[in-house]
Amino acid sequence: MFSLGEFSLSEFDVLVLIYGNISYFTS
Repeated sequence: MFSLGEFSLSEFDVLVLIYGNISYFTS
């Protein structure tokens, strides 16, 4: 679990962000 102040991401959310960025830059 990542937590930055009040902002937290679950492992699933992190994976979504990573794959989203990959698909964005490779499109």
